[in-house]
Amino acid sequence: MSAVHAPAFRYVTGGTLPPDSPSYITRPCDAELLALCRQGEFAYVLSSRQMGKSSLMARTTAALWAEGQIVVAIDLTTIGSQQVSAESWYLGVLTEIESACMPQTDVFSWWEAHAHLPLAQRMWAYVTEVLLPEVPGRITVLVDEIDTTLGLDFTDDFFALIRALHNQRAQRPELARLSFVLLGVATPGELIRDPSRTPFNIGQRVEITDFSPAEARPLLAALQQPPATTDALLAAVLHWSGGQPYLTQKLCALLSAQAVTDPAEVPALVAHELLSEKGRGDPHFQFVADYLLRTPAPLQTELFDVCERVLRGRRVRVQDTSVVHNRLRLSGLMRRADGCLQWRNGLYRQLFGMDWVRLHRPTFWTRTNQILVGTTVLASGVAVGFFSLYVQAQAAMRQARAGELAAGVTASLLLGDPDRALLLGHAALRVSQQGGNVSAAAFKAADAAQAALLGLVGHQDRVFAAAFSGDGTHIVSASEDHTARLWHAQTGQEIRAFRGHQGLVRTVAFSQDGQAVVTASDDRSARVWAVPTGQVLANLTGHHGPVTTATFRPDGTQVLTSSTDGTARLWDRRTGALLATLSGHAGGVWASTWDAQGQRVLTASDDATARIWQWDGHTATLAFELKGHAGPIRSAVFSPDGQWVATASDDRTARLWRAATGELVGELRSHHDMVRWVAFSPDGTRLVTASADKSARVWDVNQLQRPLLKLKGHQDWVLSAVFSPDSTQLVTTSDDRTARLWDIRETKGKGALLTELRGHAAAVRGAAFSPDGTRVVTASSDRTLRVWSARKDMPLRTIDDLRDWIRNAAFDTQGHRLVTTGADALTRVWDVQNEKVLAEWVNPANASTLVAAFNFEGNRVVTGSTDRLVRVWDVATGQLSLTLPPQRDWVRVVAFNIDGSRILTANDGGQVSVSDGLLGGPPRVTIAAHVGAVWAAAFSLDGRRIVTGGDDRVVRIWQASDGALLAELKGHQDRVLSVVFSPDGGLVASSSPDGTTKVWDVARGVLLTELTGHTGTVRSVVFSADSQRILTASDDETARVWRAREGVLLTELKGHQEGILAAKFMAEGHQVMTLGVDKTLRLWDVTRTTYSPAQLSAWMGARLQALHRHTHPTECQLFFPAGTSDRPPECAGP
Repeated sequence: MSAVHAPAFRYVTGGTLPPDSPSYITRPCDAELLALCRQGEFAYVLSSRQMGKSSLMARTTAALWAEGQIVVAIDLTTIGSQQVSAESWYLGVLTEIESACMPQTDVFSWWEAHAHLPLAQRMWAYVTEVLLPEVPGRITVLVDEIDTTLGLDFTDDFFALIRALHNQRAQRPELARLSFVLLGVATPGELIRDPSRTPFNIGQRVEITDFSPAEARPLLAALQQPPATTDALLAAVLHWSGGQPYLTQKLCALLSAQAVTDPAEVPALVAHELLSEKGRGDPHFQFVADYLLRTPAPLQTELFDVCERVLRGRRVRVQDTSVVHNRLRLSGLMRRADGCLQWRNGLYRQLFGMDWVRLHRPTFWTRTNQILVGTTVLASGVAVGFFSLYVQAQAAMRQARAGELAAGVTASLLLGDPDRALLLGHAALRVSQQGGNVSAAAFKAADAAQAALLGLVGHQDRVFAAAFSGDGTHIVSASEDHTARLWHAQTGQEIRAFRGHQGLVRTVAFSQDGQAVVTASDDRSARVWAVPTGQVLANLTGHHGPVTTATFRPDGTQVLTSSTDGTARLWDRRTGALLATLSGHAGGVWASTWDAQGQRVLTASDDATARIWQWDGHTATLAFELKGHAGPIRSAVFSPDGQWVATASDDRTARLWRAATGELVGELRSHHDMVRWVAFSPDGTRLVTASADKSARVWDVNQLQRPLLKLKGHQDWVLSAVFSPDSTQLVTTSDDRTARLWDIRETKGKGALLTELRGHAAAVRGAAFSPDGTRVVTASSDRTLRVWSARKDMPLRTIDDLRDWIRNAAFDTQGHRLVTTGADALTRVWDVQNEKVLAEWVNPANASTLVAAFNFEGNRVVTGSTDRLVRVWDVATGQLSLTLPPQRDWVRVVAFNIDGSRILTANDGGQVSVSDGLLGGPPRVTIAAHVGAVWAAAFSLDGRRIVTGGDDRVVRIWQASDGALLAELKGHQDRVLSVVFSPDGGLVASSSPDGTTKVWDVARGVLLTELTGHTGTVRSVVFSADSQRILTASDDETARVWRAREGVLLTELKGHQEGILAAKFMAEGHQVMTLGVDKTLRLWDVTRTTYSPAQLSAWMGARLQALHRHTHPTECQLFFPAGTSDRPPECAGP
């Protein structure tokens, strides 16, 4: 969610508002929906996007909770709509209900026990036999994003079930305690699509309206204008926005940010910010276009005809049963006014007016029109001219088609579907390789998908677990489809399936030698399999309930299993003979494991206890019972050295125990919901816990009072958390369909999110690192596994030897050396590759060094200090070699020209000087350059020009020889902190705390493009050697690589825990090095940013093939309807 801050109001332009947000605008729908929920009525809120439905749901949920009602808030996007089975979808809905209502019966066990029932009947039985009998009081279920079901072929029964729950109230009074509210972008008629069934016709519609003038007026209070001016501004805003919530907030935010108080200036602001090419790229507008262009082919002609009639001012009466009319209203383009369709607002009329309609209407080049044009051409005798016109029109149509696909990329990324974004981006490049918005969208899609290396496709149901072999060459997986499968870790190819279980396979593990795997199944057995042949080596039968875990003893000779029957058992791996039964637990045993020596066994149970057993290979003896938890224990582990035991419980805590005595060492209290996972780091110094509160915590085993790190960001239960082999990284998996990769080396309280692993269409149930730590495999309920890269960057070192924080840093030309300054008088030169200090010196007067820079050869450094002196130092000796006369004020900028003969300086007094870099002496040129401090200055590569920027927000270009002003470039909204010429001298880039970088055409003195996206001050901007790319570094902890002239974002580099001070292209532009305030150096591979559209298309095609990602039938209908020239082969047919 983006937000613009104003003195008295926070403008919110996207996302769900917290229930208590002061930015929430109350409308009649708030009171209406709350009243219906209090009365137990069924209701639906169906409207276009970004109208505030999710915020309304959050606010209603909070109000009902405060009144003591039980509320279930379900976001269907978290359950998934791609590659999701009907059973897992229904179970996902019930899991959400169970989580909020907390009945005594476990939903998973109940669901499996009633597998003989059809899905809808099973859900009906759960509601009537479990939910209502076990949970007293009124229950309100709010279901958001119901439009995600429109692409599924099994949800007719779900909505029919909701209708039945409503209609059966008269016969079953207890059903009156349960009500549903549906929210989304759909019409009631779309919810049940089977024409032979009764339509969805229950519930009361809640109309969510545009802002009225009275409702919108508080949005302009921040401008603090007289009432008459405020009213005039409001009228101007509503003329363009029509009161549409997102657009109204957006316009008010722009007025505030740019201090516009004259209503006459609003049209120019709208033209520049919203109607320009940049503005048209807003995801909101792209969604409207995408939604309209995905209208089913048979309806497209009618849709565009209606648009044209309304644009021409003709009255078109609203037909509530018309699919086309409903689609125009759900897109947001039109609304009902006096019973007729009306264009929603001035912005939509400009963006989607007659030109847009004519460009996109499907009849532009029908067969009839082609014949007509051909006849006209022959008759006129100017065939060549008309053929040229035809070619141009075809090219325009291809670009328009590519633009549609690019809009689909943006929409897919917003919806968290990088796979679809990759698919559509690849298609867009195939249609048109002319760059622009298409290229920008394609690079965004590639960036989002870069971590995904392989897709492992073959299971027929949910995948529960996965593991790498000890040598990293193979992966084994366990699934609900009753199989385990062996995969080639490098290619993702399935090698074989281990078949024979009669129930779902919960866990799977390799033996230490990699020659065998053991599986645990709900069919009450475990099996040992030969990896080379797939044969069953031992069938371990005897448990009286599902087997929950199965693991090999470290020496590989025996197997440990646990079961819901309350026991664990020890078996001979070779013969399958039962060696011992560990009994005594009063509930199911959900976790069991060996210590590193295989001499002790740990079990954990639903009975809220864990037990440590002594094992000599033949006899098991209970050593200790670990009591104290107030709920079931779901996870328990030994530390690597066997000194500790950790347990995790539904009582919201984890506990650390001394393994040798069974003594409780400490409780880990920080989570707000059930803790279902606990694990030690391989080095044994830390613990990780994962919880249903949507977070994970990292703990120091010696300091348990508070967690070292809180890993937040998941949108649902965190199901597992696994350390990398070197204990520096962590991967978490979640019900929110994602995994997240974290850098946990720092201890600043939050952990650094390296990347979010998106691509699965359902819950990610487990993950494992490869033995070398470079890859991660994830297992998902979407029936697939994925292999991901675990290395987005290569950390070089943490500079812990600094005496203070880093004030300024600069790389040498080659990136081999780094000079740093701090709050003290110390300057240091570092050898980046060998990780050592080459030289250091202290200013003679102990004045703080503010800035430092290398010459081209890297053998001299120039510094500027608070004593107003500029000094030149010899790197080899650390000795002072030259001192320039005092400046007027503190020195903020120092730089050499390319041959080192000149030194450029700038100071707080607004003065810029050029001095002799070899002999020193008074400045050769002095320029009164800016009002206020000069924060940035640089030579052009040939040394003939200087570019400067300062407090006055202006960028200026000067003649270096005499200080003559050549150009003045205005546009920044805050001081200018960094300026640089492109190596070819044709461009200047400047950056600012306003969050933008501007690229200027030097010859014409005009703004070429603006690089927006950073959410903090942009401190550094540099060009690549070929002048084609720009690298920016920001306080928002990211660096970004852009295409210089087009402003296309090519990649975003995340990993630093604080702002980035310096950044540089390396290795002929294929790598980037960054230095952060967190004192870490990082090296990033940015090779893909050098790709041409054709190269990028090839890369995307190869990645799609590796992921086994093909166009789904619903995507064929939505994005590649019959008749489109770029239709993929898998969409062949009607």
